[in-house]
Amino acid sequence: MTTPTPVRPLLYVPAPSVTPTRFGLLSVADLTPPEDAAHFQFGVEWKANARGDAVRLAAAECMTDEPARQFDEGLDFPHALAVTLYTGFTCKTVGLDEDSVQAEAEARLTAGEGAALERTIWAAATPSLTVDATDLGTVPDITAAVGALETHAYRAFAGRGILHAPRALGAVAAGAQLTVRQSNALATPLDTAWSFGDYPQPNRIAVSGPITVRRSGVKVHPMQWADGIDLTTNEVFVLAQRTVVVAFDPGGAVITIDSTDPTP
Repeated sequence: MTTPTPVRPLLYVPAPSVTPTRFGLLSVADLTPPEDAAHFQFGVEWKANARGDAVRLAAAECMTDEPARQFDEGLDFPHALAVTLYTGFTCKTVGLDEDSVQAEAEARLTAGEGAALERTIWAAATPSLTVDATDLGTVPDITAAVGALETHAYRAFAGRGILHAPRALGAVAAGAQLTVRQSNALATPLDTAWSFGDYPQPNRIAVSGPITVRRSGVKVHPMQWADGIDLTTNEVFVLAQRTVVVAFDPGGAVITIDSTDPTP
């Protein structure tokens, strides 16, 4: 069936109102303004948080055969490198002005930046969630996966961890009673935060420590409306981009669920 052609011009109305998506990476990360708006774009480093497995046991009484005590070497200073997110488009200039086109470019960038960051930090960023993570192997269902990851996080991190799972596993986790609503975020019954996002491996879940996201402002190019217009086609090209640094301590883990239906 073909769509009938209107006999009169259509009435132009506002687009349907949008409610931002929740429960992804940007719902649980600490969104921190860059301390130096220019310098942070080269990357950042920091002193790692204390690890939960840094404490060892020594005998309380005097013993001549007590094993030698073990000590960690120095302090850890992890680093994170910047990534650039961008979107661009061309359109006819008829009925448009500079402000409306730039607003459209910014809206397109902010609409998809959370999902883009989730795909990037899975394995393509520094640091990444999986490249240097401890592989906990394969388990039969999501309940066993969460249990293993939370055990790892409790031992490896001094504080609350974050579980990173594909969006499709959100309903599975809820069905297994592994989600608790906390305002605009979700957590497990043990208070480990959930990020249900656009992570690219459908049956794998990762765990990290706390995450900080530093972002520049959105820059729209060209800066001058006239510079982006192609006079031969009466089209304008617009590019919007921003620099982002996602920082978290090393020591995470990843696990695989051995089923296409990872229900408990």
